Amino acid sequence: FRILGDFKHNDSLSECFENIEEERVCNSFISWFNDGSHGISDDLFVQSQDTSIETYLKVFEKIFKETGHEAHYKMMMRIK
Repeated sequence: FRILGDFKHNDSLSECFENIEEERVCNSFISWFNDGSHGISDDLFVQSQDTSIETYLKVFEKIFKETGHEAHYKMMMRIK
């Protein structure tokens, strides 16, 4: 099962990032993607960290680019 449509290297996706903070954010997203497809998140717990919103947005965008879905990202984010 591949959550990121046709991308065969989900396990190594975090290696595309330049620093450990971005790798951790990427791994967090992958865990959330996979969990979200198999359960209900009514008991979701999120703990605040020092990671900035900008870092999360940067990693989120790069995941789409690295997996070949940049056009979908732009469409959903309403970027022309």
